[in-house]
Order: sequence, then structure tokens, then C-alpha cells
Amino acid sequence: MGDPNEPGRISVTMKADSREGTWIVFHGSPAEVRDQIIDVFALTEEETDGPLYDLINEATRLYKAAGNVNSTLGGRVVGGTKSETTKSGSAWDRAAGNGGNAPAEPEVDPNVVRLTNAIEGATDVTTLKELYARNKAHFDGNAELFAAWQAKGKSLS
Repeated sequence: MGDPNEPGRISVTMKADSREGTWIVFHGSPAEVRDQIIDVFALTEEETDGPLYDLINEATRLYKAAGNVNSTLGGRVVGGTKSETTKSGSAWDRAAGNGGNAPAEPEVDPNVVRLTNAIEGATDVTTLKELYARNKAHFDGNAELFAAWQAKGKSLS
């Protein structure tokens, strides 16, 4: 593999989840790192035709998404690549006969997920007040999150 500090060699480190500490590290020339990422994430040619930094960003997004599914939802990612979904819709769309014409789901903000979990896990009003004080911008910018916070406060009062 060689020393990653040699000229022309790079190291790329991805961390799936800030709480769990699951890491993956790639070393080598940029071409070797590209090949390693493609192999590890089973990506297709359509997903890898851009610059290396785009590939790294996409692989990191996939790795973090899988980590979130595992640690936050207790599940695991199954089958399909991005290009399979893009070309012919998700497996659910194909089964429903939509051919991929289902409306796109909105992106989930990881802060909203984290705060929703914290609200649900709160056992007293003081904890909820501290949560709001530390994350005021998120609560003020999301009416549903704020409503969940208020409802939990009422249920604990």
C-alpha cells in the first residue's frame, strides 16, 4: 500500500456517526483511492464520473446515512444503488407501478432528528428548557419541532 505521506499519495477518512466512532480510511494515489471507494460502496460508473472530491462527498453522505439508519433507527440499509433508484424509481415505486414518478421526499435535517429524539427522551421540564436554550435557532426555525417541544412540556407539567 505504501506510505500515505509519500508525494502523490492521499488519505481519506470517513466517519459514519459522531456518537459511535465507526471509521473507514482509504490510502493511496488519487486513482487508487477512487477505486477503493467505488469497491467499498459498490458504486456504478454513472455515480463516479465526476471529480474525486464529489465521489468522496457522495460516499461520505452514503456512509453517514447508513450510520444514522443503524444508530438512530435501529435498522440497516438494504439493496440498490443511487443510479438504480434514479433510473427506474425506488423498489417501492416500481412495485406500485409508478416507474419512479413518486414525489421526492424532503431531506431530513439531522439536527431535527437529534432534537426530536432528545424531546422524546426528556423526563422533566428543566431538561426541555435547557434543550431549547442550547438549540433556540433550530426550534425557532421549525414549527413542527417547536410544537413537539411544547407538547412534551405540557405532558410533563
